[in-house]
Amino acid sequence: MKSFIKWVEIPVIDMQRAVDFYNKVFSLELITQDFGCEKMACFPNKEGALVKSYELKVSGNGVLVSLNAGNKLDKALVTIQNEGGHLLKNKTKIESENLDYFAIFSDSEGNTIGIYGK
Repeated sequence: MKSFIKWVEIPVIDMQRAVDFYNKVFSLELITQDFGCEKMACFPNKEGALVKSYELKVSGNGVLVSLNAGNKLDKALVTIQNEGGHLLKNKTKIESENLDYFAIFSDSEGNTIGIYGK
């Protein structure tokens, strides 16, 4: 098994605001696709998407999805706050050998998201 997570959908209220937020935090170039009853902006490597759909609801109390910031964790944490997100748990060392750091934040839409990196 190469990756345990196959697909993740992060619900959004305002698609353009969410796309702008994730593009800036993770240095991405997400593009919104309109499928009529739902809009999606797919993540790199087809691992998931931001999704605006009547079936999905934004929540800060659901499943915790963690995204990889690579070696730009500190920059991403600053950008999160500059772009309207909020840190819920500051950068914390993972207490296992040879692992990096993580933090938890609330995104532009109110979802609780984890972030890993160096």
